[in-house]
Amino acid sequence: MGEFWYDLERAAQINPGVCPIRAGKYSVHHALLDFKKISLQTFPFGRLRFIFKLIDNKNSLVNLMCLLIKVENHFN
Repeated sequence: MGEFWYDLERAAQINPGVCPIRAGKYSVHHALLDFKKISLQTFPFGRLRFIFKLIDNKNSLVNLMCLLIKVENHFN
């Protein structure tokens, strides 16, 4: 996803472009994302799994949302 993804990685204190991203908890606060920077020429091959959890800052035991995305790409 190009520079857009790198901006998101930097906001989460992850070294941009390093793959795979280590398992762990990453936080992004008040990040301004420029969606014009998205450049996806081809989608990555294989199976991808993304898990996003939004947790309440005041009570870390409260999940506001949990989103699991599984993507399989065998056609590129």
